[in-house]
Amino acid sequence: MPKMLSNHNMKLQIKQKILTVYKDKPVLYSLIGSVWRFLFAPVSLYVVALKLSPEILGIYYIFFSIAGLQSIIEAGFSHTIIQSISHEMHSVRFDNHQLSGDEESLNRITQAMRLGFTWFLIVGLTCILIVLPVGYFIINSQSHIVKQDEWLIPWIVFIFCFSLNLLSYPINLFFEGILHLHKIYKVRLIIQIITSFCFISALILNCDLYVTAIASLVSLIVNATYLLVPNYNQFKEFFHFPKMKYFKSVFKWQLKISVVWCSGYLYWQLPSVFIFGILGPVISGQYGFTINVITAINNVGQIFVRTKSAIIGKLRAQGLFDDAFQVYRTNSKYSYSLITLGFLSICLLWIAFPHFIVWKRMMPIFPTIVLMWAMAINLITANQAMFARCSKEEPFFAMSLFVNFGFPVIIYVSLLLLPNYWGIVLPFVVMHLIELGWGSWIFKKNFNKWI
Repeated sequence: MPKMLSNHNMKLQIKQKILTVYKDKPVLYSLIGSVWRFLFAPVSLYVVALKLSPEILGIYYIFFSIAGLQSIIEAGFSHTIIQSISHEMHSVRFDNHQLSGDEESLNRITQAMRLGFTWFLIVGLTCILIVLPVGYFIINSQSHIVKQDEWLIPWIVFIFCFSLNLLSYPINLFFEGILHLHKIYKVRLIIQIITSFCFISALILNCDLYVTAIASLVSLIVNATYLLVPNYNQFKEFFHFPKMKYFKSVFKWQLKISVVWCSGYLYWQLPSVFIFGILGPVISGQYGFTINVITAINNVGQIFVRTKSAIIGKLRAQGLFDDAFQVYRTNSKYSYSLITLGFLSICLLWIAFPHFIVWKRMMPIFPTIVLMWAMAINLITANQAMFARCSKEEPFFAMSLFVNFGFPVIIYVSLLLLPNYWGIVLPFVVMHLIELGWGSWIFKKNFNKWI
């Protein structure tokens, strides 16, 4: 009888967790998106392996690594805009496609959005004027392996579409800031599904590197259709330049975030450029393929904490620290459980189906497993930093600078000493172990102050 009761209680707990996820629409849409990626991935990866040569695959991933230079220009204003808006939502409402409430709060939200549209317009123009020619010189350095006529026009088309899509970013930031998270994640799910089908269709039609522009085009069209047009009367108030006084008011807080955000490119994208230049497009493509699979699993884990950042920011602005921390702690547990399950699934599938063509496009299994472990460690620090930044603080500033500037140096030296897969993986292990210890100390130190 006790065993039967125990099984019954376990079933009730599982049912309760499923209902909780179902009611939490942002998490639900994100999970559906993750399941979609998981189910669609074998088809997508198979077609990629079938249609793109190892050399072209390397060019494919370097497109996105170079385009990541926009993060330096963006300077972390995405986070600033979301938090600036969410901190005003205790006295503002969004009903019938219009904001209403306290005048001062409405004015601050308006200024935040004007800053967002102005800034991302600058980012888009800078991508065309700077990132486009920089990418040309980087990719052209491997012209002896991949001919220029295979990548030059696709690169130009990609950058123009990528830059144009940046103008949809403030629209997303607005709805995330006002806590209409279900709309954002529903739209992202729609974009993901449409992009998947278009991507596969374009590859089958031999569009080659032109497929890189598909995600940007779909994102721009869907965001305009579902978010901008129905709420145009509200958004037209944001299509002006912000007041200099408002920009100065957020500058001090923004400065540290900007430095960390800009230097983040050095960590996330610059290693790909080094690998491309030192080891060539084939191994660079394998690394890009592998890190994207791992990042996809990490992103599944992150959705629980990431979708709660605006809510945590609002609770902390209201002085409800215990409630904010409870939201963070609960969702962190879900986060770590999911990535553990995801990484174990990849390992088991690899062992069960060792000749699957997807594995041939990735790095060998043992370096991949070590890289998974290192990236799992990084997620702990990422969640801690997110919680800290929801209070408009940046206690991880020094550590982030150390990691973002130090990692490219370590991986560059490592590639020169070990020009192989382990030269790529070992720097991740070393840096993330340092990050785990340092980050946990920072979080524990500030936790007592936050209470």
